[in-house]
Amino acid sequence: MSLAMVSGIVIGFTTSSSCPSNAILLRRAREARYSHLLLIGLGAVSGYVALFGVTLLWIVPFSGAIPQVTPFLETGGSLVFLYLGFILLHEAFARYSGRPRAHELHGDRNPDRDPPGGRSRGHELPGHSAPDYHPGSGGRPAFRPTGFSAGFAASGLNPINIVWWTALLSPGLSAGAGIDPVLPTGLLLGSTAWFAAYAWLLRRLGRRLSDRTHRILAVAVAAVLVGFGLHFLFGGLAGVFG
Repeated sequence: MSLAMVSGIVIGFTTSSSCPSNAILLRRAREARYSHLLLIGLGAVSGYVALFGVTLLWIVPFSGAIPQVTPFLETGGSLVFLYLGFILLHEAFARYSGRPRAHELHGDRNPDRDPPGGRSRGHELPGHSAPDYHPGSGGRPAFRPTGFSAGFAASGLNPINIVWWTALLSPGLSAGAGIDPVLPTGLLLGSTAWFAAYAWLLRRLGRRLSDRTHRILAVAVAAVLVGFGLHFLFGGLAGVFG
């Protein structure tokens, strides 16, 4: 195994710890099966692959526009980090204040569908909530990303990942060496390993976690996401208006 591959695996494994998809896994750690948690992680990796393709199509013909576009990508990506961070914080504190959490209002617990104090028979599969029906929707279920699609949305719709892929590919292109597929492949393998390990750990500990420990973990993950979000937001705005 080449040094570039090993480096890519290590970088992919460590940097994936800051991926917004980790917040989604933590939110569902107590109810979802390992396969469901793993699907979220695989969705996140697939989002990376999709944006890698977008970057390849964009960076080569429009490489001269990278400095001008990067601040806008950072600003847009910061909103993904901040949104998921604040959602995780809200649910963590709502659990202890007696207020209904978001998933209790929109899927896992619906007072119009579930009996008081428990779930209906339609919720026997952990981690999979029945579709929501809203008045005026004609009986059609409201779409909410779950599993693979939730992970894909968290990474595939995050413009920050385009910035990261651009930073990875630009040096080789600038030097005229082209794109070496070894390092990106290692990054994706490392990221897959992270989500597989993280999902396994959450599944092992999910039902054993006390409310206090779960809240501490949620606040820690949310703090990381909000921290990255603010960093990219201020950096992006400085580039836009600087």
